[in-house]
Amino acid sequence: QHSSCRDVSCGKMKRWWMWLVSLNLVALVISLATLGRRTSCAPLGLRATAVNVTPPAAVPVMPPVPPVPPVPTAPPEVAPQVPVAQVDSTLASDCGGETRFVVEPCAELMADAAHRFDEIYARQSWGSRVQELGTHTKSGLGSDMKGAFDWITGLTKFFNQNPELQTIADIPSGDMGWQMAVRHLNTAKLYFGGDIAKTVAEDNAKRYRTHENKILQHWDLFSCGAPKWSTTCNSTKNSFDVIMIRDAFQHIAISKVQQILRKVILNSGAKWFITSSYPATDTLRTDPYG
Repeated sequence: QHSSCRDVSCGKMKRWWMWLVSLNLVALVISLATLGRRTSCAPLGLRATAVNVTPPAAVPVMPPVPPVPPVPTAPPEVAPQVPVAQVDSTLASDCGGETRFVVEPCAELMADAAHRFDEIYARQSWGSRVQELGTHTKSGLGSDMKGAFDWITGLTKFFNQNPELQTIADIPSGDMGWQMAVRHLNTAKLYFGGDIAKTVAEDNAKRYRTHENKILQHWDLFSCGAPKWSTTCNSTKNSFDVIMIRDAFQHIAISKVQQILRKVILNSGAKWFITSSYPATDTLRTDPYG
């Protein structure tokens, strides 16, 4: 009885062991089958993913942008200037280069009269005084800026009212002790200063040689009459707008004054004639013309 029970227990253990072996085999077969399916599609642990790789679209290359041209700007306006060095363009439209005024020298000067006035200036017979700026005139006390104050004031007012008068003849000019105080004489297109004293005329030409609107010459109203002007481009003789005669007639005999007035007023063609008066006296009538 005891041996039969042992045999029964052994039989159960064998069956149990066989059962376990069978289960292990089944599990092994299932594992191998599953592994085979995985390896046929992709490596273990990886999933096949379809990646849609498309080449990048071509970016069109833009042509280079041409540089923008600068916007043209109008030239700055230039304020007009008063012409003092060159002749008006209307007088020199057909002439090239720089154009200047010309007054032909007088060939009829009286040498004796010129010499007498030269001596008067040399002796300073008409008197002189030192002015505020240290200058002085040999043309007499009435010909410096103090003595000519009323004349300076009157001319300044006159030219301010008549700025179109641009050519002026001043005879006799003396040694120009007051003229620089009248602005218009420095800004007009042409100022002509003539004097019978040759040394005075030559000194004036040297002293004011940089004044491009001025012509200063040896001139005698009695012998030469009123001057005419032309240009280096056009030789046509033109009349001055204004002729001034200041402090001259008191030095000349009345008969000769009348002849000068006829030449200036009747023959000059000037628009204006300006002269000065002097107290009634014969003490200054030296009559250099003889």
